[in-house]
Amino acid sequence: MRISLGIFWWFLLLFYEPLLVWRLGGTVGHRAMNLRVADNRTEGNVSLLKALARFWLKTFLGIFSFLTMNFSRRHQAVHDIVTNSSVRISNAAKARPEHYTVGRSSSGEAAA
Repeated sequence: MRISLGIFWWFLLLFYEPLLVWRLGGTVGHRAMNLRVADNRTEGNVSLLKALARFWLKTFLGIFSFLTMNFSRRHQAVHDIVTNSSVRISNAAKARPEHYTVGRSSSGEAAA
């Protein structure tokens, strides 16, 4: 019983985020914040391989992965740039103005 509980704990720890990002588009935290992880090519959920790559890049790079958010045009972290994915607002109808970033849009004009 103890061994199976230990195996379950490690499985949950290592696969919670990748499995939920792959199947549901995000974790419980993403959903609570009205966010989803999307594949930039398909606009749908990322593949399991991409979800695993995002997770391991984020795990190995730690806080450094998020530093690029201040410097990249689309405010993306390294793990999203490398996997060609992005974190987006899930339901625009539920989003408030403060949920959107301030900056330049792709057309060059200032965003809200």
